[in-house]
Formats: sequence, C-alpha cells, structure tokens
Amino acid sequence: MNNPPPPQQHQLSQNNNPSTTTSTTASPRMTTILGSSLEVILHEILYLRSLYPRDAFASTRYLGVACHACRHPAVVDYIYDTLVVSIPALCVGVADELILIFYDTDVVVAGGTGGTDTTTTSDQKVLERFVIAFDVSSILEASRVLEGDGENNTASNNNDNTNEINDDGTTQMSMIVQTKVQELQRSLRDVLLKIISMEGSTSSIGRRRGQTNFTGTTTFKLCLHCRSATTPVTIDVEGVEGDDCNLVEGEDLLEKCPELSTAMEGGKWFKSDAESCQFGDGGVSNNLDCSDKTGDGDRSKTHSVTRPIKSVYVPSCGLRMQLLMECET
Repeated sequence: MNNPPPPQQHQLSQNNNPSTTTSTTASPRMTTILGSSLEVILHEILYLRSLYPRDAFASTRYLGVACHACRHPAVVDYIYDTLVVSIPALCVGVADELILIFYDTDVVVAGGTGGTDTTTTSDQKVLERFVIAFDVSSILEASRVLEGDGENNTASNNNDNTNEINDDGTTQMSMIVQTKVQELQRSLRDVLLKIISMEGSTSSIGRRRGQTNFTGTTTFKLCLHCRSATTPVTIDVEGVEGDDCNLVEGEDLLEKCPELSTAMEGGKWFKSDAESCQFGDGGVSNNLDCSDKTGDGDRSKTHSVTRPIKSVYVPSCGLRMQLLMECET
C-alpha cells in the first residue's frame, strides 16, 4: 500500500500522537509506543540522509535522546498521516513492513525541432530504501502482553495474588506491564541511537565521502507492505488462541484494520505498482525472518545490497523488529 508523496503545502499538526487520533482495534499501548517511536525514527533518517537542508530541522528530545524533527508542515503532516493508518495495520498484523523510500523523479523530454510536438515523461528511480520490518506473530503477541492479557491468563491459571493492590494504589499486574513497556521503549530508543550514530559514518550508509546521490528532483515516500493473506500467524501466549489474524474463507485482510480499509476506500491510499517501490527490475522477496540478525533473510535482488542497521528483540513481550537499509550496488 502506498501513501502518495507529500503535497507542496499542508497544515501543521506536529504535536499530535499519530496513534491516538482514530478509533482502532489495535492495542492502545502498542500503538502509542510504536507510533511515537517510528515518527521520531523517520524524521531522524530524513535528517541523516540530508534530503532537506539541516536548518529545516529543529532539535528535540525523545526518551532522553537529543534528535531532530523536520519543521516543514508538508513533511510533518505526511509522516503523521501515514502513521495514523500504518501503526494500527502493523499492530493488528495486517502489515509487516513500513518502508521509507528515497527516489528520483527523472523528467525526459523527447521531440523534434522546428515546431514539432514534444513529449514529456517522468519516471521514478528508487535510490535507497529504509525498511522497518516486523515479525507479525511477535507484534500480535506483544500487543496482547502490553495490554495485560498474558498476565491475566497467568494469574487465572495459577490462582495467585498477582493483581493485589500495593500501598501506593497500583497493582502488581500494572507494575509488571509497566516494566515491559519500559523495556520496549528502551529497545526502540536503541534504534534511534543507532541511526544517530551513523552520522558521518560513510561505511554505514554505503556511500563514498562526498558522493551525492540526491538531486533537486529527489524526494521520498512511505509504503506499507501488507502481509500475504495466506501467511500463517501463531501467537505464543499461554491460554490465548493464536488465530485472531488468520483469515477464514472469503474474509478480506483489510477488514481487520478499519483505518487502512477506510483510507483505501476514500482514495487517500492506493495500491502501488511493485516497480515503483523496488530497485530496477530485480525481483524482491518480502519474506523476512526478523530473528535473522544478518539482515539477509530471503531478500534476493540483483540491483541492491541490504545492510542491517539494528535488530530488536524484546524478551518480556516477544516483539521482533529489524531496521534495514537497501541501496543500489
């Protein structure tokens, strides 16, 4: 699924959380944490790659980390509006990847002389891709755990006093969940720190010093990759059935995410051609094993090289995620 590139002008909505402005069937805790973290990560990647002048970014802080946010209203709103749809789709297992694509729009003018007609065509050439990939089963499990479902089942099965009230009014169960939330935040914070550490490191981004790949016609877009409707999904949480995101015969995958379904029906999102999101004509497999820390997975392509940036595994909630960079060879 493809959210169109940023418009030239748009109203600013910088202070909103991209996960809380629409009704969603996804886990509120997971959408809030993931939405705010991915928003910061996307802005920091734009800063790292210098697509826009550095003075187009403002200094800010997230989870105690000094980082950067683009100040241009169109860019701010485009990222925000994309995450409003993408985060619920990821959290309910409809999608498994969010991809930031840098591409160049080449304008070719063909025609004769002496007043003959000319033809103008444009073509998109993908330059770089930053892929945020999730293991679907793990994100569904993490969503349940962060809502306390796993702890509820454990408490019920063990008949213990897991949810007794402490002196400060909190319950032991809420404290356990909060500890897991903090561990997830620390893991996502580490992703941000890794991106920041790539500043000035030419080997990390696969480019020679001084080599310029972005031009005046270079821009970016965000694409959401929906998983295959035939992909089996299992949840490893005690006492919880694992078929909530598996489809029955005749069921539409989009029905599991009202935000994405509404955006598609309203024309705000559209299904993009695979060629506009890939390098050249190299066939790319979207089957990625998020437990594979090498970043290789099943991504066999002839026109690009994949560089793993950061792998995330949060044992307390089970979430597995990878950030990968793909660039032309």
